[in-house]
Amino acid sequence: MNDQTWNYLFEIYDGRDIPRYSIEVATENNTEETDKEYIIELYYKRLQVYILPREAEHLFLRKPSSIYISRKATVFDYHKKVAEILLPNQNKRSLEDLLGISRLWRLETGEDVLEIERYYPSDNKNGMYVIRGRVLGLQEVIEDIDVAEDDCLLYEVKLNYS
Repeated sequence: MNDQTWNYLFEIYDGRDIPRYSIEVATENNTEETDKEYIIELYYKRLQVYILPREAEHLFLRKPSSIYISRKATVFDYHKKVAEILLPNQNKRSLEDLLGISRLWRLETGEDVLEIERYYPSDNKNGMYVIRGRVLGLQEVIEDIDVAEDDCLLYEVKLNYS
């Protein structure tokens, strides 16, 4: 990073340490390890999330909400971040409990969480939901899960837990 960029960022952030990742940028001549180029990630990726089913035992949202995270973070990092936001609303559960009763879905293109909620209401106590998409692996990298700005991840909470 050149001095001008460093001074600009130092001034904007008042000298505070704000960790950011560097991201490899694809180039045409990217054949050797030394040919790689990197940029600093100043703005985190916005991922929308929606919680289903809507139950009194856990926090639910009226509409999808945005959470910002590094493109180089893993799905586990994002899952944990969502759980940490929900944790203050959990009376007896720990962070580990909340992570254990929930999972993240990447919906198929065209799927809408509000439509899913309409067709699969929370009074369906058998826990059977037909969701077109896939459960995200915890080690997947955010930049690799192919989520557009308008897409929404589904944060599914297990209904029958003790």
